[in-house]
Amino acid sequence: MSFVLFVIISAICLLIFGIVFLFIARKSKQNTLLPHGKIVYDDLHSSPPSLYSQRYPLVGKPDLILKKGWKRIPVEVKSGNHHTPKPHHVMQLISYCQLAKEVYHRPSPYGYLLYSDTNKRFKILFNHVQKNQLKSTINLMKETVNTGKVVRNHNDKQKCKGCKFKPVCFAKIQ
Repeated sequence: MSFVLFVIISAICLLIFGIVFLFIARKSKQNTLLPHGKIVYDDLHSSPPSLYSQRYPLVGKPDLILKKGWKRIPVEVKSGNHHTPKPHHVMQLISYCQLAKEVYHRPSPYGYLLYSDTNKRFKILFNHVQKNQLKSTINLMKETVNTGKVVRNHNDKQKCKGCKFKPVCFAKIQ
């Protein structure tokens, strides 16, 4: 009888140990997704003010900005089953690099896109090529607003339903 009790208690202890180990392993995996650095801006856990550009018509709130030495590194966290960076996510992060550079008066030579559902982290450079891409995109957006010629880039009724520009859009799906 005592041997059976010993086996049952041992099995319960192993089960508990396994559950605790699994929890720690999952938590550790999530923590490794976030790059090292001191958090100086956090829109994930608090509500800091928006960042404004003096040079471009840009305003935004990155999820995080890390201080790494003299650099300021924006971090944007996205959900979804993504295994490669989405172009619009990259453009958003590039915009945040520009904002961080202006607001903190420190270089932001790159930023990170984190995809929480796939545990993927991508380092996105912010160099001359990306700065030109940002300028071109801003100019295209200005032109679109000025001319009113909106070109829809999808056929998804749900996207139109949740769009902030729905009241003024002539290209929306009914």
